[in-house]
Amino acid sequence: MRIDRIKQEEFKTMMDDFVAQEEKRLGVGSEDFLKRNQEIMELIGETERYQKERRQRMERQFMRAKEVCIDISQIRCYIINNQLTKWLKAVKGVFSLLEVSGLSFHYQPHVPVLTDLTFSVLDGEIAGLLGKNGVGKTTALKLILGLLPLEKGTICLGNYSLYLHPMQYKKRINYVSDSHDIYNNLTGKEYLNFIADMYEVPSETRGKIYTPLIEAFQVEKYLNSPVKRLSHGTKQKIAIIASLVNDPLIWVLDEPMTGLDVEAVRVLKELIRSRAACGKSVLFSSHILEICENLCDKIVIMQAGTIKKTIELRGNPSDTSLEDIYMEVVNDVPMEKGFSIKQNNK
Repeated sequence: MRIDRIKQEEFKTMMDDFVAQEEKRLGVGSEDFLKRNQEIMELIGETERYQKERRQRMERQFMRAKEVCIDISQIRCYIINNQLTKWLKAVKGVFSLLEVSGLSFHYQPHVPVLTDLTFSVLDGEIAGLLGKNGVGKTTALKLILGLLPLEKGTICLGNYSLYLHPMQYKKRINYVSDSHDIYNNLTGKEYLNFIADMYEVPSETRGKIYTPLIEAFQVEKYLNSPVKRLSHGTKQKIAIIASLVNDPLIWVLDEPMTGLDVEAVRVLKELIRSRAACGKSVLFSSHILEICENLCDKIVIMQAGTIKKTIELRGNPSDTSLEDIYMEVVNDVPMEKGFSIKQNNK
């Protein structure tokens, strides 16, 4: 948990105000208040197992934050209240959603592609993965997606380990590549339905997800044409639309802007921001530094198959461009005097 991102007094004040408002609204004491909130959560329809796992995980993460001391009984009250869940999503960057630890990988013996790769992506965070060609960015993304076998290290998404819970893990992640291998003999519509079937998304639900995306990317007139007849940009748009059918907890994008027109790039950027605003996370690789600078909360820079630097952009304004920072990191070029931005050596 990254509770250090929220000032202690502000955090406690917001929590206390929230509880006071709820008690005033319900007009009951603290014991009845807990009972009432438990009834609310049951009505929402969340499963008992999910409640228990989420409660335990949040309690462990709260307890690890040494700067904040809040009574556990109070935390339970917060956790089981759906309004607080929405508030936590609005805060962004509170809980670690994706944990990548100690990844190593070889395509050939004695030729490492990745070495002890370790980083995390918080809930509601937009993270950019940068580095020169050949440093292992795409390999890292494929390992995170489960497209390559794990040799060493662990990857967890929420409560699920890729190694121990592969099906649960993969249901909560989706991917857009810059070189999409779409089934060329299917029509666009057939491809969208195929992906929805793979994720077991009901017809009504997929329609609600697909319809506004099809309209935003303006691809409706192409949906009845075979994919092989479509332009690269149109294929990319359809691949982006399909990748959101399971409403993934983390959306992985590898050079997603490739081949897109100006209007589609704008739509994609808005989608990335809107998903982060809803508490979902985005991890993407791109060589367009201006887009990364405008979109990302965090930049992870790779070099020689490992993480060389993590740069926190959110809440750390700087007069220095990301391009200058990147060049300093990958080429060891000294920055001018007065340069300041929060950086973590890895």
